[in-house]
Amino acid sequence: TIAVDTNKNNSVKIKYYSSNIVEGEAFYYLKSTVDGISSKNVSTCNFNDNKYTCNNDSVNELTNNTWYKVSNEKKSNEEISITYNTTGDITVTAETRDKSDNLNSSTKEFSLYKTTFNKGNADTIGGQTNNIELMCLANRGGTCSITSPSIEKSGYQVIGWNTNSNATTSSWNAEETKSINTTDTTETYYPILKANTYTISYSANGGRGAPSSQTKTYGVDLTLSSTKPTRTGYTFQGWSESATATTATYRSGGTFTKNSTTKLYAVWKANTYTISYNANGGSGAPSSQTKTYGVDLTLSS
Repeated sequence: TIAVDTNKNNSVKIKYYSSNIVEGEAFYYLKSTVDGISSKNVSTCNFNDNKYTCNNDSVNELTNNTWYKVSNEKKSNEEISITYNTTGDITVTAETRDKSDNLNSSTKEFSLYKTTFNKGNADTIGGQTNNIELMCLANRGGTCSITSPSIEKSGYQVIGWNTNSNATTSSWNAEETKSINTTDTTETYYPILKANTYTISYSANGGRGAPSSQTKTYGVDLTLSSTKPTRTGYTFQGWSESATATTATYRSGGTFTKNSTTKLYAVWKANTYTISYNANGGSGAPSSQTKTYGVDLTLSS
């Protein structure tokens, strides 16, 4: 029998049977229309006048349309696999023959499909940092399955895979199994990613007129709003991530680089006033004092 090797997506497995073959006199042969790699060493043969003439070589790299001898012993469970890396149609012929030219022969047609997953701007795909090529072998005219790799990129949402690298939607989800047929012979897919976004909100923190929220995109610096809130008796200092801060971390119109949803609080400094004294013709006036907004001042005694 000749069938797709269920253990490998791009291999054909041949199993030889010896019915109608004389015990101890079975010879096993194969031929492929496409170059391949055999799972065990074989000998090169010529086939003329319905006879095989085989060399004493031992190879595992198979040349297209060349006959090879697999074994010269009868083994009811003899089997061999051929692995292919060239897409397209493949025809495999296997034959069991004895010295009396009793034979069993089988021919099977296959199609090999290849899908390339380009790493693009992802960090890794399928846990790797390089492009991934996946193949699957189907009976001629049939379908086979390929599972797309995972996609990983820090700070990005994974949309999926698409043959258009500039797409914003996916035509194949990551880690999804898809049937491949003749229309998908050699497709290349690219990772589709969407940068995470974060909301930057503002609190007037006792004042009024805070700016509207802004959206920060991962990896892209955000220019903070230049709008400044107001508060009676206070001077605006800037913004902080703490509502109790006394010094500002960010200024209006400044650059914000953090990649996270953040609430910024206005930092205020109470206004101060100078209280001075005049002896008004006398002497010994007290030194000036500083009055802070909203805080009672005890005048000099």
